[in-house]
Amino acid sequence: MNWIELCVKILFLILTAVVSAYVVPWLKEKKLYDTVYRMVQAAEKWNRTHEIDKKQWVIGLLEARGITVNAYVDALIEACVEELDIRVGTALTYEEEE
Repeated sequence: MNWIELCVKILFLILTAVVSAYVVPWLKEKKLYDTVYRMVQAAEKWNRTHEIDKKQWVIGLLEARGITVNAYVDALIEACVEELDIRVGTALTYEEEE
C-alpha cells in the first residue's frame, strides 16, 4: 500500500466519522422539527372547524407516531407555533402584550 492509498483511506475514515457525528444527528433533528411543524399547521387548520386543544392534539399525534414528548419536543412545539404565527403575521411583540 502506498502513501496515497493510505491517505485516501484515512481521509475517508475521518469523513465518515464527521458525517456520523454531526450530519446524521442534524438530519434527525431537522426531520423531527419538520414533523412537529406540519402537525402544528394541521392543528391550526383543524381548529378552524373543530374546537380542540391544539397543543394536546399535536401531542397526541406525536405520541401516535411513537415520538416521546419531553421538554425538548414541547419546546419544539412552542417554537413551531411561534414560527407559524410570525409567518401569518399574528405574532404579538412584547410591547403589544403589555
